[in-house]
Amino acid sequence: MLEEERDEVTFYADLLMALLRVNVGRAEFREGSRLAFVPDAREPGGVAFVGEGIVFAPRQA
Repeated sequence: MLEEERDEVTFYADLLMALLRVNVGRAEFREGSRLAFVPDAREPGGVAFVGEGIVFAPRQA
């Protein structure tokens, strides 16, 4: 696995856990959503995720 792929997989695993902790049940990526990984020295993996047009819905009790 390439270094970038590992960082991306790690990022998505961390994102999933964070969404579960804040009770998100669904994330909807609408048409025209812009998503990207960008270099960010402040992040442990050196990469950050930026998104526009994402809608999050809470989990139903």
